Amino acid sequence: MKKAALFAVGLFALATFCHAEPRWCTITGIANSENLAYPPIARVARVYGVVLERVTYLPKGVVQSFEYISGPKMLASGLEQQMNTWSIATSAAGDQPCVSLVIAEFNLDATSGESKLYPPDLSLPGILRLKSTADVICLCDPGGDVGKVPILKRWSAWIRRAFSRRHKLDAE
Repeated sequence: MKKAALFAVGLFALATFCHAEPRWCTITGIANSENLAYPPIARVARVYGVVLERVTYLPKGVVQSFEYISGPKMLASGLEQQMNTWSIATSAAGDQPCVSLVIAEFNLDATSGESKLYPPDLSLPGILRLKSTADVICLCDPGGDVGKVPILKRWSAWIRRAFSRRHKLDAE
């Protein structure tokens, strides 16, 4: 009898430390046909790549959390910010949370002209594939000088100004 009671107490103590992982569910759609937009700061920084994350959401479509797996962190944070506002449709029933893998591909294409939005790929169960292509944003002044003007340029400009003043004084 003592062994059975000790076993029951031990099993109860072990059960408090155990937790079940959320179930894997198939995403059947994204409400309002949301598309993945390229994060503007990543476009300026010319960051590109593939981001892998696990997204946990309720069958009602509310996104609960993200688990970063791999990819550029700047793109991962942009992906998370966008997906937090999305409503995910699934065929799962009940109130238990669901998990799916998100594969987001970000490409920079200087020939594309503008950002291209691709519809989400829902062909594989449990995996949501997203793709975004954007043109590079250049925050530069190709005709200007960055930093301090070289010493020879400064001297030559000073000499030209000095001679032009002297020429004006002689002409008067």
